[in-house]
Amino acid sequence: RLEEHAHRLAHHASLAGDHAKAMRFCVMAGEAAAALHANTESAMHYSRAIDAAKQLGVANEEIGRLEAKRTALSAD
Repeated sequence: RLEEHAHRLAHHASLAGDHAKAMRFCVMAGEAAAALHANTESAMHYSRAIDAAKQLGVANEEIGRLEAKRTALSAD
């Protein structure tokens, strides 16, 4: 399954400067980690997704949603 490899794909996309794919796979990796209750790891993936989103010029509303997910994970 793609979710199982999302963290690796996110890393490679980031190294390649493909911010769109990095964001997509970071969010996917964050969701997968959250499903396993690996909240610290999940929050890290969301932080990376936020960085990629900012590089892409994504709308502040979307960045806010990602930040809310990260904050919720950090609170647990």
